[in-house]
Amino acid sequence: MALRYLLCLLLFNGVQFAVMDNPSVPTDELDQVNRPMLPLSDPIRLRKTGRSAEIPSDFQVVSENHKTVGEPYIRACYFTDWAHYRQGVGDYEPSDYIPGLCTHILFAFAWMTEDYKMKYYDPEDEEHWGHTGYFKLVNDLKKKDPELKTLIAIGGWSFGTRLFKEMSSTAANRKTFIDSTISFVRSHGYDGLDVDWEYPDASDKENFVQFLKEIRQAFEQESVSSGKPRLLITIAGSAGLGTIQVGYDIPNIAKYIDFIDLMTYDYHGAWETHTGLVAPLFSRPDDDATTKAWNVNFTALYWASMGMPRNKIVIGIPFYGRGWKLADPLMSGVNAPTSGPSPPAHYTLQSGIAAYYEICGLVNEEGTKRTLDPYQYEPYIATSDGIWMGYDDTESIIYKMNWLKQNGFGGAMIWALDMDDFNGICPQHGGQKYPLLNTINKVLSGKIVTPPTTPPPPTTKRNPTTTTAARQTRPPSTSRPAPGFCSGKKDGFYPSPSSCNEFLLCLNNNAYSLQCPDDLEFSAKDGYCTYKWNADCKEAQTTTTTTRAPPRTTTTTRQRPNASTTKTSGGGSFVCPGDGLFADPTDCSKYYDCTGGHAFLMSCPSQLYYNPVINECDWKQNVKCKNNQ
Repeated sequence: MALRYLLCLLLFNGVQFAVMDNPSVPTDELDQVNRPMLPLSDPIRLRKTGRSAEIPSDFQVVSENHKTVGEPYIRACYFTDWAHYRQGVGDYEPSDYIPGLCTHILFAFAWMTEDYKMKYYDPEDEEHWGHTGYFKLVNDLKKKDPELKTLIAIGGWSFGTRLFKEMSSTAANRKTFIDSTISFVRSHGYDGLDVDWEYPDASDKENFVQFLKEIRQAFEQESVSSGKPRLLITIAGSAGLGTIQVGYDIPNIAKYIDFIDLMTYDYHGAWETHTGLVAPLFSRPDDDATTKAWNVNFTALYWASMGMPRNKIVIGIPFYGRGWKLADPLMSGVNAPTSGPSPPAHYTLQSGIAAYYEICGLVNEEGTKRTLDPYQYEPYIATSDGIWMGYDDTESIIYKMNWLKQNGFGGAMIWALDMDDFNGICPQHGGQKYPLLNTINKVLSGKIVTPPTTPPPPTTKRNPTTTTAARQTRPPSTSRPAPGFCSGKKDGFYPSPSSCNEFLLCLNNNAYSLQCPDDLEFSAKDGYCTYKWNADCKEAQTTTTTTRAPPRTTTTTRQRPNASTTKTSGGGSFVCPGDGLFADPTDCSKYYDCTGGHAFLMSCPSQLYYNPVINECDWKQNVKCKNNQ
């Protein structure tokens, strides 16, 4: 989804804590048992805990509908349409895909209008001004991969729930959306729709089922009338026990969907004050009644036990890690105390998270210790400078895929293609591209996919400053409008009262400041960033207040120079020694972000100095700087 990149800090750091609703697991809890030691050999079984409160009598383990022998495993891969805005080796294009890697590609994300019709979010996804849109570029992958199915995903975390709630609440609204979906998906040549509603609640439970029933029926009727194969319908499902229990009528949902992509990740992250693994396979002995449910095994078995056929359950695998700064580097295990999120990685540029291709380089650094948790079968690293990161690698994925096969689940879903080592830069894999996804392929299908011997024609990389919806290649500003700006406003985008280059996202009555690419301004009438002459924006001088200025905040302002040599804030010249972050030699509160030979002058929030040791803005007392005394 485009908004996941717009809200990189919000989605993965400031907001995503709500993904795991942290429910208290009732005493009738599932227990993870019979953990296989090396190698995986015995099937995982479900048992009662043996405590006085047992699994309720209506809680039955589903043993039928396992994947049948010979039935191919699903390998569903999300393509994020904002990854091509990243710099350098982080720039991911459809041409980077290798035919055969996935059985399904899910294009993240499309949008919904206020009158409940499906539409693109980013104009770059559609054809315009002679440019081929990303919808077509992704769908054209089927020309070299004829077995591939493509689906358009709609929703996502930052999409919110309002439009889904309103759309599903009446038969007329549902029909409007369903009719527009069939037209939209067919016109782009895709094979189906993925509904990423995060998340339905108790008031949506019946409406969600009715919507799925009606869209499945409409897809079947359209198939008959058009003579084309029926469009697929899939959903993304929660891993939070409380959310599952409240919002999903699992047996009835199962009737209408082709499969469910379980988001079995983000069980832990930097919204917590102690370290934890992003997608543990099992629980730990020291887990309490709540955290005992925060693992892949529990989530998948719970969905199966409540009526979702196992061959429709597709297990989510994160190709990223979650990280922290350790409060004490000597305490570096699971549940160790932390002092905040890990600093932004070089290409994904988000605190508390890093793509696998960013993590793999840390593993081989001097002083870094990698540990495979003996209970949860997922690794973590602790670096010499106190950074802790939990993630999946080839070893943990082998465990998960064997567990998946033993339990008869339908396949694996990965988030996302652009976070695997698609360039083959990780030293431990000998130049192999997509080592994580190829590990999934090897275990599930017995083959490794390699690039074709004849290289594809060169692809022109897109310039993120052309007519594009607002995207960010750096964290957003921490300046916000006065409290109450979004009070009573619908979720959506609004012009900034102080800058034409910035705009505001109102989400659940909270305001978040975002920034357009350089040389573009936010257009109130269009709802996205465009050329200045088209934006018709008159910059006002409205004071803003700064909310929170923690050490991990990076920048509030950016100045764009025209060359690799630029003036320092003190009047001298600054030359980028390479890509990365570098202190301003004349001002402790400023630093340079060097990308592709260009120096971007950045400013820390008030009362903070740039700390070159951690590559972040930090409290003054933590920074050794001789200027600005």
